Amino acid sequence: MGAMKADNKALREELIKVVEHQEVVVAERFTAAVEAYKTSLPCRKERLDGIK
Repeated sequence: MGAMKADNKALREELIKVVEHQEVVVAERFTAAVEAYKTSLPCRKERLDGIK
């Protein structure tokens, strides 16, 4: 029984590391998407001004 608890604890710790890594990846992707959007705003404004 002790070996099973140790295996479960090791698995739980590994899953926590994976979840934390996923959270970091999601945050980085979100930040990159926001930056790309901010960068594209002046171009969009110019294009819309040209249509008027």
